Amino acid sequence: MAAFASAITACKDKPQTDNEETQYTDETAFAGIGGTPDSTTQADNPERVGEEEIVFEDSTDAAEPEDQRTPPEAVDANFNDFLYAYNVNRRFFVDRTTFPFEVEKNGKSEKLHNYKAVRNLYHQTITPGYYTLLYTSTGCIDEMDGEGLDKVSVEAHDLETGLTNAFRFTLDGGKWHMHACEQYATANDRAASFLTFYAQFANNAEYRREHLAPLMETYIMDDETGEPIEGVITPEQFEMFFPELPHGTIVNINYGQPIDQHTNTMYMRKCNLMNGEQTNFTFSLENGEWTLVSCEG
Repeated sequence: MAAFASAITACKDKPQTDNEETQYTDETAFAGIGGTPDSTTQADNPERVGEEEIVFEDSTDAAEPEDQRTPPEAVDANFNDFLYAYNVNRRFFVDRTTFPFEVEKNGKSEKLHNYKAVRNLYHQTITPGYYTLLYTSTGCIDEMDGEGLDKVSVEAHDLETGLTNAFRFTLDGGKWHMHACEQYATANDRAASFLTFYAQFANNAEYRREHLAPLMETYIMDDETGEPIEGVITPEQFEMFFPELPHGTIVNINYGQPIDQHTNTMYMRKCNLMNGEQTNFTFSLENGEWTLVSCEG
């Protein structure tokens, strides 16, 4: 198992710096939903969104950090590439957010004109440096790599509160834009049964041990040789090999992959948004109980 430990360590996702601290240093606080624009900020040539003046430091692209420069047009060819730029580039965030921005909750709709309010709503929930894919058919997910789409939903499931914010993106004129957010109880999500289980699985170590197969199939890549290593691990070894489970608020990308609510198998893929590293988990439903049966790093 020493070989397993070495290889698994190499497959862990690298931590990502909180974008709110590094990318938005020009402001120290956000306006909440329904908040008023910051009228104290002035500039000769401000960019405008609704009623608010959006002011950026006067600098050339060459002087800016790389992730703050204007993304190339090709970024729209793949939703995953677009989403990365949208998450880290504040100018791009403004340009690719449709205003007024619509928030749907309990059958009612509210329109936001304030850039800070939308940014606050988005970055309060889209915080992890990784995202997940939930699917019940490996065939459908292999065909969905972020290309050839015109509609995507980025769903932030808060496992502690049981609330979901689903941000809607559409491809308009060859360019991706975020245009709305639907807020609802996670219990109403298409994957509600699994997410209810997973909330306990991710946050309760004792519950997790009870829902791990006695022997879990494991497939990893040796970082030194690049060769695949296959084997099995026990529940005790799982905690050592795969300590970084998606937890807290999991951000799931819904490309349109179907979720069979009567399935006995659920796949969860954890993807690092910065470098594309992946970890795959397979859960099986037996006698009404979900169990993790395999993991690939």
